[in-house]
Amino acid sequence: LAIGTKTCPSMQFTAGDDLQKTILNAPIGICLLDADTFVAELVNDKFMEVAGKPYETIFGQFYWDAFAEVRSYYEPALQQVVASGEPFYADEVEMVLTRRGKEETIFVTFVYSPIRDEKNKVTKVAVWVLENTRQVTERKKEVAAKLAFQQERDRFKSFLMQAPAGICILSAPELVYELVNPAYQQFLPGRDILNRPIFEAMPELVGTPLQEALLKVYRTGEQVQ
Repeated sequence: LAIGTKTCPSMQFTAGDDLQKTILNAPIGICLLDADTFVAELVNDKFMEVAGKPYETIFGQFYWDAFAEVRSYYEPALQQVVASGEPFYADEVEMVLTRRGKEETIFVTFVYSPIRDEKNKVTKVAVWVLENTRQVTERKKEVAAKLAFQQERDRFKSFLMQAPAGICILSAPELVYELVNPAYQQFLPGRDILNRPIFEAMPELVGTPLQEALLKVYRTGEQVQ
């Protein structure tokens, strides 16, 4: 699309062609709206990429005709920006848009930013938008993976705690008792060993073959019988 050649005839740039070039070449999506009519007067490529809609359905059109899917959520905010002169900011919000002919759930960060004339009147609103769908999706996957790992670890811990055999887990490098099940604790009644290094909790093992065997397993990773 030769967007650079398609600007609304009624558009008046406060900084001449420099403003137009800045918007068209911006690294984030920008759509410039008339503050009275909310008609799109300028749309850059990045905005089109996020919108996923034909250029002619946005440029020169009433903004909420193009984005009817989210009108009920954000039209009041856009109107308030014009009325108050204060920007509106939304971070990583979830939207359902019809893009390239199909409904998609996306995440975007966007700003409605007022533009004032020399009399300090809001005459235009710049819509700045950045899509975060990939980042949010990846973060959600990471959270889900961590949750699944924690759940699996909790199930494993529950199994160990209920096991009839004495089991403990020692955390390197100091061989600290990380887990002690009831059956193991029965071998050491009245002794507080959890979260203590084994040779501190059981000093009688120092200098014995068992100490050497434990240290060898830690150093080599090889099983000792």
